[in-house]
Amino acid sequence: MQKRTIKSIIVRPRWTPTPLPEPHIDPHLTERKPIERSAVVLSYWLLKAEYFISPGGSLREWIRLNSYAAIFFAVPTFIVVPIVTMLLTQFVTWTALLATIVKNLIMAQCLGMVCVGLLVGLYVALKLFLARLSSSASR
Repeated sequence: MQKRTIKSIIVRPRWTPTPLPEPHIDPHLTERKPIERSAVVLSYWLLKAEYFISPGGSLREWIRLNSYAAIFFAVPTFIVVPIVTMLLTQFVTWTALLATIVKNLIMAQCLGMVCVGLLVGLYVALKLFLARLSSSASR
């Protein structure tokens, strides 16, 4: 039994290079305008270079396969990454707001406890003062 790999599942069925025909110069090249002649000569030169590098069509097939792979990975990336970035930004914002709320609640609790402590201390001091005042007045 043949081992199933990504290459055997995805790449091999799509890898179908076809041999390239040898490029030929246009027989009506001299009848064209200079700008058209430049384009035809440039096209011939590129086709000749491609044919020299890969007459079996492997280069063209490799570029086609990699273009499909780039599109396959680029489209979800361009759709998903902005959404994830927005969600993470909102998460950071809300985390900072929640941290501020917790800090303010802790500070309010500490200030409340200080106020209660001051009131209790004031009450005790006033009670002691009044007790000394009443004991000194009764003598």
